[in-house]
Amino acid sequence: KMAAYLYLSVRPALLLFPRTGISTVSRRCATTLQSLKENFKGSKQRGQRGKNVKNRGRPPRRFADYKPLEVNQNSDWPSVYQAARPYDPYMIPLAIRMGVPAPGELPPKALGNVELLKLTNFFHLTPPAIEKHCKALKPLCTPWSEDLSEYKMTVVTQNFVFPAPSLRHYGSRIVKVTVRVSDINFRDEYAKKKFILLANEYYSKSSDSLVLSSDKCPTRKQNREYLMYLLKVLYLESHKIDLHEKEELDKVCSVIETDSS
Repeated sequence: KMAAYLYLSVRPALLLFPRTGISTVSRRCATTLQSLKENFKGSKQRGQRGKNVKNRGRPPRRFADYKPLEVNQNSDWPSVYQAARPYDPYMIPLAIRMGVPAPGELPPKALGNVELLKLTNFFHLTPPAIEKHCKALKPLCTPWSEDLSEYKMTVVTQNFVFPAPSLRHYGSRIVKVTVRVSDINFRDEYAKKKFILLANEYYSKSSDSLVLSSDKCPTRKQNREYLMYLLKVLYLESHKIDLHEKEELDKVCSVIETDSS
């Protein structure tokens, strides 16, 4: 094949230069073919020589030679798998399979399975590990109050535990503040009435409480500071009462009292 390729490549030269003898062209093709054979043979030997040096004195590695960790019932699993980490088939003593199976076969095994590395696992949160963590955190906890009415202000937030690459949750930034209006020290009755009017629908007359919530800011701390600022502004603005506002407040409060009665 190489000789034919060389002949076809040299044929145009014979057509252009007819005085060149065919013997000269044949000798040149034979020399070129011999040099190509020697180069190909040398490169093949070099490749074999490199392969033999790489695997000299040891068999090739195979996944079947590895065995998962042997764990007994009395072993301390939380000390083995201490924190969240990618799936490790050599540490978890379970025959887990995952992936798209071939027709008539089982899903791929755990060894060398990349699909298992894509998912977060909860092998570190076994019941013994959770019990151990709770015992460590119990001395740091305070008893829950039986009577919540003694607190004048309540701040409600939420924490979420979920498997995701990020620790932040979209709903953890929401803050809700509840304050009883009767516990706020107003200067006079007009300031209290104006405070209730400014609060509008955020004031609940049945529970006599003001409920404010915010999710405008990206973090929980910012939303809490924003609600504290709103509460402070409502309190200060309620004490700014002009002469013409007293008459309007009396009219509005009288209408509210008659409607409620």
